[in-house]
Amino acid sequence: MIIPPSIPMNLFALSTDTSVGDLFVAGIGAGLSIGVALVICVWPYARPHGLGLQVGVGRLSVGTALRESCMAVLMPVITAGGIYGVIVRRPEA
Repeated sequence: MIIPPSIPMNLFALSTDTSVGDLFVAGIGAGLSIGVALVICVWPYARPHGLGLQVGVGRLSVGTALRESCMAVLMPVITAGGIYGVIVRRPEA
């Protein structure tokens, strides 16, 4: 919910008349902090148990996974670019 662009963040901006761009900038730092905290918590458990090292059935290679998810990965860039590039803006009241 915190990592931009999220629907609750956009609804919060709409209901409180807050800048969506400012919320995006605030959400990036929080989202990265949460991601780092998750890695720090999971790594000590996964490493000794060998999780993530086995080649599983239906598991994609890194290149294939990136190619198939490129639009989802680029969505925050597209949204933030649209807001800061004034392509998408809130109509004047």
